[in-house]
Amino acid sequence: MSHNKLSQFRAEQGEVLQEVFTQTLGLLVHYGLVSLETVAQDGTSVRASASAPSFRREASLQACREQAVLHLKAVLAQGRTPR
Repeated sequence: MSHNKLSQFRAEQGEVLQEVFTQTLGLLVHYGLVSLETVAQDGTSVRASASAPSFRREASLQACREQAVLHLKAVLAQGRTPR
């Protein structure tokens, strides 16, 4: 995806993206996963490192998915509803 397409999408869907980010951040704060004590945005440009070890293979992606499923089951067992 080019930076032009991404910029166009952000310009056209700005309100929707802001709502999604707001809801996501609200849920993360609600469940104690993040704190708003310090929120900063760094505009530093960093060169990407897409070396072979940085890519996930199907088996490791499946393992991550299984961890997510187990976490969700644990949350639901505690009576908390992830929204």
